[in-house]
Amino acid sequence: MLRLLVCALACVFLMQPAIAAQPQTESPDSAYVFPQKVTPEGFDTWEFSVYYFNAGKIYNLMGVSVNHINGQIHSIALDPTGVHYAVLYGKDGREKVGVFGMYDAYMPGTQVDVSNMTPRAICWSADGKRLFVAIDDNTVRVFDAPSYKEIRNISLDFAAEVIAVDSRNRYMALVSENRMTVIDLYDYGIRTGLGFEADINSIKFSEDGSLLGVVLSGGKMLVYDTQSFTVIHEADALGLGLDCSIHPDGKYIAAVSGPGRIVIVNTLNPDDRQYIDTKQEGITGVDFVREKDGRIYLLYNTSSSMVYDPVSNLAPFYTRLLQDELDARMDEWMQQMPGESLEDYRLRVNDETKAEQMKLFEQEIATRMADNMLEASTITLDNFNTQSNMLEVSFDNMPPIYLDVPAEDVNDFMDPGQLEFHNTLYGLNDRDEFEVIYTEVYNTMSGKTYIFDNKDRQPLEYLASEEGFVPLELVQMSNMEEMKLKEIKDNIVNSSLDQKIISNHTRIAVSTRVLSGTDENGEKIVNYEIGFSYNVEKEFSGREDFAPGKYRTDNSGAAKSLARIIQAAFTNEFAQYMTPGRRLVVTITGMADRLQIKNRIEYDGIYGEFENVTVYGDEGPFQLTVTSRTGIQENEQLAFVRAAGIKDYLTQNIFQLGNMDVEYKYNIVLSEGVGGEFRRISVNFLFIDVF
Repeated sequence: MLRLLVCALACVFLMQPAIAAQPQTESPDSAYVFPQKVTPEGFDTWEFSVYYFNAGKIYNLMGVSVNHINGQIHSIALDPTGVHYAVLYGKDGREKVGVFGMYDAYMPGTQVDVSNMTPRAICWSADGKRLFVAIDDNTVRVFDAPSYKEIRNISLDFAAEVIAVDSRNRYMALVSENRMTVIDLYDYGIRTGLGFEADINSIKFSEDGSLLGVVLSGGKMLVYDTQSFTVIHEADALGLGLDCSIHPDGKYIAAVSGPGRIVIVNTLNPDDRQYIDTKQEGITGVDFVREKDGRIYLLYNTSSSMVYDPVSNLAPFYTRLLQDELDARMDEWMQQMPGESLEDYRLRVNDETKAEQMKLFEQEIATRMADNMLEASTITLDNFNTQSNMLEVSFDNMPPIYLDVPAEDVNDFMDPGQLEFHNTLYGLNDRDEFEVIYTEVYNTMSGKTYIFDNKDRQPLEYLASEEGFVPLELVQMSNMEEMKLKEIKDNIVNSSLDQKIISNHTRIAVSTRVLSGTDENGEKIVNYEIGFSYNVEKEFSGREDFAPGKYRTDNSGAAKSLARIIQAAFTNEFAQYMTPGRRLVVTITGMADRLQIKNRIEYDGIYGEFENVTVYGDEGPFQLTVTSRTGIQENEQLAFVRAAGIKDYLTQNIFQLGNMDVEYKYNIVLSEGVGGEFRRISVNFLFIDVF
């Protein structure tokens, strides 16, 4: 299509000198480059008509000089009807405005009467019936076309240097340095006035007039909604930000970020950026233009060319397309059907059914538009939340989903290629990205199905930031190591059974967990917890665990067996975690019942003398003392000494602990009841930042 337009332009100017340039392109998706013999210093466009200026001459896209103005041209503005163009230029020490016919090459044109004035900016109304000229006396003069007689004088409190009018003839924006005033063209009153922290480099309305882009020096762009004139999009790091343009559908903005670079930013997701880098520098302006068949091009100049880039790689504004189709289908659905009674119609169409039908239509339209993106997606299984049992399933072309997977099923998710997705529905989020809102995930390895259902469109961002997520592979590794730990436990338990240290009425449990955490700098780290605990049935607790008043580890077959399991684990398979200098928190929980201690229990000092040791209880930390002199008079002291016995065993039998950065913590637990089943020990090893 563009080639046909180029040929048409060439025919228009057959009476001019031979065409100086022909478009150059390598493929249908490549940019159309129109070489120029002179540098396009500034340009304007109407559809695919482009006029640019250099010094005192006007040129068309083909590089043909169409007008020679005896002066220095500052700016050019094409009439939106495609008939005239206006030029602001300096001559004989004065600033002038002239209007010329686009097809009347080298004709004198019409001089706009700005005598005794100094014009600074020009702009046409959207219908081409008015020409606006900003004057340095803080006014904007309105000239009628085609007579070009002044019909209105608009007073400002600054001298405008840039003017832009929207396509609806509703608003005119005027700029000077870091100030912008918007005039309502219905009554020529001031709609709003805005000030900025930096000077304004460029302003542009969107094609439909609903948006206004403002680029500030320093590379910041603000996009305003022209109903409320509030900022709805913001983008930073746009380099020089020399000029800007808003894509016709409003999803993207383009800005000249440097002499040889243009950045295109997704307004809904400023992290989504594309760049156009040119071999020649000299870019000063940029404009999105729409061809008659609907294709969008990005027009810009370089030091030796005018360029049309097809920007066909920009994604459509799916939300807008969906809304248009949704509105049409809802309009049809809400019509009374032939033969449908008014009563039946009211039953079918009400606020509740309208909301439900709209949701169904939206799901249907979005699912069709997505075209089963899952089939084209690379799927990864990245993280698992050990607290909520949520498995994160990630896609390279969509936001992730979260499956509720029991901890015992985690090892079934080794290969994402073994997952099948059925009955999938899609939606669009507020970043105009497709996302899965419902799917049934079948794991061919286990034969189980897991359902993800977010048809109510609840935000899921909080899940990604929720504490507890750790790499899935570490969780799977932990599960396999727990199996090894259970083998070690079973061997020690069998030995203790053979020696009649315990019976089958004592049950020892071991566990491993990967946990998320933060370091002293607030950075996310991964910790590894290995736990050991036991329970003894009530009738056997006095014989196999601590008897009333007893505290030495040797007094409890269950505690001694537990200590031996810990020793076997960390001197064999789990010795890999006992690295010198590694930080380790060992939490030993000593438990006691509430059996009243009537007489002081003698303490033989076997585990040391303890003065004002900090321990932790239900109500937080407190201090506790146990010495040979004081003996044991409270159940809290009894529980503590039982825990101290385990620490003594560990330090005496696991020599690697002496080379590590170990913090020992004591938890003291008092039961509500009385009995041997409440006199237990548990131990947790928390390896900090182990991975």
